[in-house]
Amino acid sequence: MPLINHCNGGSSFAAIIQVTYNAGATCTCSNGSKTLTAPDTSGSATFKVTSKGTWVVAVTKGGASETKSVEVVSDGALYSVEVFTFRVYGISRSRSVSTPEWARTDDAEGLSASAALGAQPGHSDFDTIYPWSEITRTTLSTGDVMVKIPKFWYRRYILDGVEYIQISDKSESGFDLHPAFTTSDFIYVGAYITSGSSTVTSASGASVTKAKTRGWHITNAGNKGSGWSIMSIEALSAIQMLILVEYATYDVQSAIGAGYTGQAPTATNNPIQTGSCDAIPGLTGRPSGTSNKVDVVWRGIEGLWGQVFEFLSNLTRTEVSSEILYALNGSGTTTTTLETLPTFNEYIVSLGLDERYPYIMLAESATETGSSSTYTCDYADGDYVSNSHTTSIAYGGSAISGDKAGLFALSIGSADQYGSSQAGAHKYGSRLLYVPQ
Repeated sequence: MPLINHCNGGSSFAAIIQVTYNAGATCTCSNGSKTLTAPDTSGSATFKVTSKGTWVVAVTKGGASETKSVEVVSDGALYSVEVFTFRVYGISRSRSVSTPEWARTDDAEGLSASAALGAQPGHSDFDTIYPWSEITRTTLSTGDVMVKIPKFWYRRYILDGVEYIQISDKSESGFDLHPAFTTSDFIYVGAYITSGSSTVTSASGASVTKAKTRGWHITNAGNKGSGWSIMSIEALSAIQMLILVEYATYDVQSAIGAGYTGQAPTATNNPIQTGSCDAIPGLTGRPSGTSNKVDVVWRGIEGLWGQVFEFLSNLTRTEVSSEILYALNGSGTTTTTLETLPTFNEYIVSLGLDERYPYIMLAESATETGSSSTYTCDYADGDYVSNSHTTSIAYGGSAISGDKAGLFALSIGSADQYGSSQAGAHKYGSRLLYVPQ
């Protein structure tokens, strides 16, 4: 049977335009003065058009709209088109389970991602999906090799014991612009861990800068000019969300690579030179060889976990009335206290959700029930400092961290009390961040 039946054997022109769009939206299909309207808001519509030419499909939901043109040229033809005012890619996970995997939700259902191993490429369905599709390596005028990350909107919430993280490509009711992009449509994150001395840089084939204080890293990054610093909690959160939604697991060491974390414990932490992942297909995965004796890269950002713990520019720990708290530093001397820190030196069981700052994902519970393959799979390493009330927080893990490293691993309250020649200081470094002003 033909796709379109012409009544009484007539020869009138007819074609079909099938549209998939946002459920709950209105959908129209027009050509000049002729406008067809979908009978419902189900998210699927079939329009029978009776003339050649350009037909414009328009979808409207709330205050957002999107259009797409369809060139109709053939009698009896079927044209399929997708028109969305926004897309949402999400994951969900019961907070009571020990498995590190998340379920895919919304437009992420059915998608998958795998990382490269040596010369064998991986695959990610997110390569063609914004914002992942626009994450690219670039070299700035300063000579620094950076990774450009575009803005996106997000939701993170807990409902009936289930946590949800959603990323949207456009503004939509209920979603907030991720705070990493408050002042710019994109940020630049160092492709490599910071190298150099008084002139710090993000460069391939360089020795990682270590045994410097957090303040030293912040000052020397800032010396590069306006908009320069080291990784902020906002930028780290954006990366964490993008990786979680793409891979749908906390266990990034298994999904992407262990990172350079298998060095035997010694008096000093000895990271390898930057750039060992430059030949990885798609710049996501790890080189061949023993998994924890090589570095790891995600979308051009090398060494996010392993090598050295990386300081955060605007997150510290502080002591208030004998309670140890995370402290988010605002402008000037303003400090906002977040949730209480967990017991140190245990695997992280859960990450906190502060309603004021839902994007921040920090250890809220670390107990002996956790492990390297359950819950977040990462470790909260730290100590109490009796002679200091404010100390640093760093993330990721070091060359001697082993399976305690990862995307959410923390070193809490360490390093600031070390002199540069002491062994502990060798576990710490930084990553450049540039936010256009």
